[in-house]
Amino acid sequence: MRRQKAWCEKYEVDFVSFRTDIRARAKADGISEEECGRLFRYECFEKVRAQRQADVIAVAHHQDDLAETVIFNMVRGSNIKGMAGISPVRGHIIRPLLVLRRCEIEALLLEQQIDYRTDDTNFEEDYTRNKIRLKVLPYLTKEINPKAVEHITAAAGAALEASNYIERQAAAAWDRVSVGAFVDKEACEGEKKLSALRVQKLLEEDIVIQKALVCRMIKQMTGQLKDITAQHIQSILALSYMRAGKEVHLPYHMAAQRTKTDIILTRRRENEAEAFNSEVCM
Repeated sequence: MRRQKAWCEKYEVDFVSFRTDIRARAKADGISEEECGRLFRYECFEKVRAQRQADVIAVAHHQDDLAETVIFNMVRGSNIKGMAGISPVRGHIIRPLLVLRRCEIEALLLEQQIDYRTDDTNFEEDYTRNKIRLKVLPYLTKEINPKAVEHITAAAGAALEASNYIERQAAAAWDRVSVGAFVDKEACEGEKKLSALRVQKLLEEDIVIQKALVCRMIKQMTGQLKDITAQHIQSILALSYMRAGKEVHLPYHMAAQRTKTDIILTRRRENEAEAFNSEVCM
């Protein structure tokens, strides 16, 4: 931490630090430590942005990060949105360096004699992402195609275009299919916020739109889809063909339940076991 602070002082950049117990937060939220750390970082970024009344938060993801994310999502079971990888713009977040390879950025820094910091954990193989970064991408580049990263990121761009179109169609279908958020006052733990899809109307939609509507319902309740896999979505859709009372457990302490006419998404007790354990972005 002292090194980062000294760097900021040298270049007259304001230094702001935050601390939290990631392991405890991850356990409480029912998500992976890696995902919890990511969410906490963006939470801190947003706090500073709001305090400074800034328009955007610029983060340093580059083309190699994008290719890494695409591979990570594909092998863990993502849909087309996951294959789009990292979006260049998301709310207040912008990623201006996605057009550059890491080696290009390092060359520019060296040319301008600008110091930079490499996180030592980037070289540890404890995380799946690091294995992709250290083993998979170098192998693809050396043994398959020198432009493997560029081609993967080009495919991600096409997937992003398709994903955006699907989301627009799902938004148009939402009013036809959803019941909307409501409150279950008969729940044994007190009031619980719920969201639901009408099964009959859901089945009238194309399967691609059905999946997008399920994602939309989950995101409406949780604000994210980071730990939701294609398997989770398929399991929720399978409830359409099951009798009332069946349910599927999901990350973020959520459960999807089949009623006589609807599929309802609700929060469940934290001590209930997860049916799935995954770390993949939809």
